Amino acid sequence: MTSLNLSLLTSIPDYIDAESLLHSMGNYPFALRHDLRSGVTGIACEDQSLYKMLSGMGITSRQEAGYTSFNRSITCFQVMAREDANKTRRDESEVRRPGIYDLFNNGPEVISFFFPADPVRSMHIKAEIERRISGISVRSTTDAAALGLPSRHGSVHADLYYGSDRKKLLFSMLDSVNQSILSRHSSYRVCIAVENTDDSAGICAYIRSNSVVLTESIVNSPDLTSLYLYLFQCEGIPMPHSSASKLLWLSNRIKRSKSIASKVPLINGNISIGKPASPNAHNAGPIGVERSTFNLGTMISGVPGTGKTLSAKSITSQIYASGGVFTMVISPTSEWNGFCEDGGMRTIDLSNPSIRLNLFRCESRSAHAFYEDLSTLIASASNAGPYRNSLEKCLLSAFTKAYSRSHDPDPEEVYNEIEDAVVEQHATKTATSIKYTKHGENIRSSLENMRHLLMKPQFAYAGGISMRSCMRTGVVFDLSGISNSMKPILYAFLLNQAYSMAGEFDVYGDNELRMLLCVEEAHLIFGDDEDTAATSDLRQRIQDFRKKGIGLMLITHNAIDISQSIRQLCQLKLYFRQSPDAAKHAANDLPFGEAEKDDVIGMLKTLPQGTCAANYIEVSDAGKSPADPIFLKAPEFYHKAQKPMERARKFPVPDTIVRFEGALPDKAHRVEVRYLGEKVHSDNAGDEISIPGLLKGKTYKFVLRGDKKRDTHEFTITGGIENSIALAQSPAEAAKPASSV
Repeated sequence: MTSLNLSLLTSIPDYIDAESLLHSMGNYPFALRHDLRSGVTGIACEDQSLYKMLSGMGITSRQEAGYTSFNRSITCFQVMAREDANKTRRDESEVRRPGIYDLFNNGPEVISFFFPADPVRSMHIKAEIERRISGISVRSTTDAAALGLPSRHGSVHADLYYGSDRKKLLFSMLDSVNQSILSRHSSYRVCIAVENTDDSAGICAYIRSNSVVLTESIVNSPDLTSLYLYLFQCEGIPMPHSSASKLLWLSNRIKRSKSIASKVPLINGNISIGKPASPNAHNAGPIGVERSTFNLGTMISGVPGTGKTLSAKSITSQIYASGGVFTMVISPTSEWNGFCEDGGMRTIDLSNPSIRLNLFRCESRSAHAFYEDLSTLIASASNAGPYRNSLEKCLLSAFTKAYSRSHDPDPEEVYNEIEDAVVEQHATKTATSIKYTKHGENIRSSLENMRHLLMKPQFAYAGGISMRSCMRTGVVFDLSGISNSMKPILYAFLLNQAYSMAGEFDVYGDNELRMLLCVEEAHLIFGDDEDTAATSDLRQRIQDFRKKGIGLMLITHNAIDISQSIRQLCQLKLYFRQSPDAAKHAANDLPFGEAEKDDVIGMLKTLPQGTCAANYIEVSDAGKSPADPIFLKAPEFYHKAQKPMERARKFPVPDTIVRFEGALPDKAHRVEVRYLGEKVHSDNAGDEISIPGLLKGKTYKFVLRGDKKRDTHEFTITGGIENSIALAQSPAEAAKPASSV
């Protein structure tokens, strides 16, 4: 050993006392530095693993460089804790005795050394004490002259009673040694060193009166390490941790952090959700949850940076690795990048224009159930407000026609059917235009996000990626490149695909997990409004998910981001640090006792990173039952070395050429190109027009505008090819493609 490492204790959980702290540190020798001038307590040791163990107990410390701030003249005491002979009531032991920090606001530095007792050495000490006890005579003889009596008395004989001071001390020492032998690893011998200064007399008197001083000596030591080595070699009486803890003092200025000591449960499952954060369980193994219980719904909540996504990744990776589970993760950020490379799952970047994913594609047997659910989710995600029911009816009408022709309809055809349904239900056609009612205008406005989504090449075509195949092999949908306004509508489409597959499972999955849906930032589709269609739909689905063996994992920033009715149905909860306004509601979701509720609320506001309050289900021979809530240190999840992200492939999109056969009218000034009712391009009129960026093979409305409305003509062109328009023909006729590029 070269030198001791010193750290200043800054925070200790409020349920850790001196006895529990000493019991947990049984295998480590250490020293406590008591600086009465500054009122701080430092801990010094040679083994760095002690600091890691303290951190696992919730004790925080700050490294201190160097330690030479004490006088070279030191008074050293080999001490033993003094037992109170008149203590009769149990509760008296729980009263905290005044320590040196309570009695001395100033004074020399004091150093307490705690050395774990060596069992072999303890046995030798025990034998020596027993030898001394047996060697004490039962009678004593004293000269009369020594007692001041006349010499004729010669000598005085007296019987030694059992309770003599010498025998009391020896029997007390023997009892301490026996208890230390029985306690094995949590027994200590204690030395106290006091810096010799002008005001050290009071401290020395305190030590002599509040402990049994075995030896007292003055030594000269140049530094802490030399003093440590010297005292380590000295003899001493070992004590059990319950006795030695009476000689352990902690500064009153150390912050006491709110914590709840939890019962450490048995490991009874195959999916680890974390280790107990309680200090008396720092050596305990991880909490195991049975995989099948995840079909009861899972809520993971915590403000950004607290570890909720890492916890979700750990659980998802374990479930996926166990096999036989259809898996889908929807993430609006790039936090799941690299996750799939570790386990063989697939990542689909929905901002990549080279992919092809038909969000309207129905791969289940029942298209009727598919589009009914889709209309509900789209209406909920479209911000239709009070016109949500009207939008849902329009969607149902349109989907009924579209899916009667194909289970893989072209997205353009589906949208046109929706527009026709809105016109049919909420508009009036005239000879020259369409006049929408207030409902119709609001419905068309609420479809804006879906309209812009379908203009992206990755979502504009039929066919493409099979959702069933993706979920069978596991898939993460990365929405990080999608604008925030379009994310809710994408959530609706993706969840509907999962719901469609879930509907094909039978109802005998109560004790198994067949599918896992992990939804990051779930409030984008399931908000805190109890009356939304998506929330009402989910309330029913969670109950059905249990029977079908489907696990739903909702991840949000705060518990109140999701409606209370949904939170109540989710029986597995991992609540990381909450915002102040959400902590009370989060605490009510967890089955802590009423007496602990205020402390739990305070803790949920200040939980450190990676620590959460957990509520889960235990499986036993008696069935499923809720476990006691517990504070957990969530498992750390590390990706393997990530491969560099592949850049999206870019396919050159040819310009769309429009040529006019015949001379343009003098009144023609501008041309406009429209797709799904949106203007996507405008230009000056000319004999030949080149239009960039149109989707190849999709049909567009080409408008030739004049000075007046009667001079405006509409045609139909096809994107990505050359189109020829004969101006002499009827404007209602479609333009004829000239050639394909």
